[in-house]
Amino acid sequence: MTESIPNHDIGLQDLVESFPDVWKDVMGTIRGYAETNRLDQIGVLAQSAAKSLSRWNTAAGTPIGETPHAKNEIIRARMTILAAKQFTAAFDAPSAKISWRDRWVIQARIIRKLERGHIFERGEFDRHWLKLKDKYTACRSVQSAGFWFVPTQEFCSRIADLAAGRPILELGSGRGLLVAGLAQRGLVVTGVDDESWAGARTKIKKTAALISCKSAQDALKDSKPEVVISAWPPPGNLFEAAIFKTKSVNLYLAVVSRHRFASGNWDSYKRQNDFDCVNIEAANQDLRPIEAEQQLLIFRRKGKY
Repeated sequence: MTESIPNHDIGLQDLVESFPDVWKDVMGTIRGYAETNRLDQIGVLAQSAAKSLSRWNTAAGTPIGETPHAKNEIIRARMTILAAKQFTAAFDAPSAKISWRDRWVIQARIIRKLERGHIFERGEFDRHWLKLKDKYTACRSVQSAGFWFVPTQEFCSRIADLAAGRPILELGSGRGLLVAGLAQRGLVVTGVDDESWAGARTKIKKTAALISCKSAQDALKDSKPEVVISAWPPPGNLFEAAIFKTKSVNLYLAVVSRHRFASGNWDSYKRQNDFDCVNIEAANQDLRPIEAEQQLLIFRRKGKY
């Protein structure tokens, strides 16, 4: 797969762009641990990668150290170490044991409803959330259940206004909660997910038929969408660059963390010249949980609005 070992100082973004297949495997493993609330295993994974990198570096210059397998293992180890560091920094909440009462509220009042495709009004969600003692651990619990953000009815209405009646394609739909919310607003919406993390295979029943197992790049080619949305696109992903290069796309909506290392392809955001980007704070206030520190980026193609 590779002809040369990248420079030791190469960053994660360059590794992702050069070796997308390796990235898909690495990120799939990390997100698999996160969604099953095993963040400790991400640290174990990084330690194992560090040991592997040390072994292969020791073999440098020897016949076995120059094989394609050795080079691929070095690339995988470096990528794993960098990705694990970013991911745990973004999602590792306080380690205090969650109380029985908090656990009950999270499971019975929030997660079970989300699993049925319930879209909370902002005030309804807040009434449950205010009962929790440890809101940061609760936030991690909701994300670990596969709901990286909770779209409120107010947020879905705002997206409906932005789409202005045009069909919407969601990339990386996961379990399908946002598709459910937009469909309930009467929008024409479809979603795709390549199911590189296991949680995406457990769809919300009422919207499973609207979501296809397909790569984002293929969906952009096949659908030629005008409006695209993505919630918590993985850090350093490749498909957002493809969104900006797709000529049919005039509006791209991205729900991302306020911490740039946690989600989104910020290099692509900075490099593209065909779209204007705005961040409306009122829209951010419709996102839940607040502790997830999210924002909505609105990219509009220049000359179209």
